[in-house]
Parts: sequence; C-alpha cells; structure tokens
Amino acid sequence: MTDLERLEPDEFVIDLDRQKRYMEDEESVCKDIRDEAEKTILKFQLLWERVRDSTYSQMSTQAKAARSLMSEVLLHNYSVRCRSDPERALLKQITIQRKLELSTKYNRVEKKQNEAINELDYSVGKE
Repeated sequence: MTDLERLEPDEFVIDLDRQKRYMEDEESVCKDIRDEAEKTILKFQLLWERVRDSTYSQMSTQAKAARSLMSEVLLHNYSVRCRSDPERALLKQITIQRKLELSTKYNRVEKKQNEAINELDYSVGKE
C-alpha cells in the first residue's frame, strides 16, 4: 500500500461536529485541572512563605548544613532565635544573679583558704 492509498486518522471521523464538541470538552476539563493545580501550588507557596517568615527569617542565625569534601558527613549548625526585649532583660538579670552567686561563693572560699569546703553550705544532700 502506498502513502497515497493510506487514510489519515481524520478521514475515519464521520461526525465532525461531535468530534469538535469532544475536543472542546476535553480542553475545558484540562483547563479546569490546570486551574485547580495552579491554585494548589499557590496555596503551598503561600504556606511555605508564611512558615519561612515566621520561623527561618526570624532567626538571628539561620540553620545551614555543609557536606564534607572528603567524606559523606553532613555538618549542621543550629539556628539562634532572636530574643525579644523582655527576654533579653530577663537573661541579663539571671546572668547578673549568677555572677553574684559565684562571687560570693569564691569570696567565702578565699576566706577559708586553709579550711575544707563544707558541703552543707552548698547542698542539702537531696540533689
């Protein structure tokens, strides 16, 4: 059979109007699926941006990872959260209190240089 004798797939169609309707229906279904997929992608992108803005971007040091050149070891750093003003004030207060505790402890020890440290001064024995 030669190329001239072969029928094209379009030549088998008898009802051209029905074929056109099917093509339009298929196109509308594909468009609906594309629109729904685009909405889903946009929802995930919005969610990703919100999560990133509320966590990752709020960190003063972001979490990163680096792969070793000579082995398959993956080295991670830890993210550091930004502290608010009340948190910074509380941390400063706790640091000052701890420094005072240590200085009084060392002052007592210096006064009793020749004496042994009494455990009961620092512990009640229930720790």
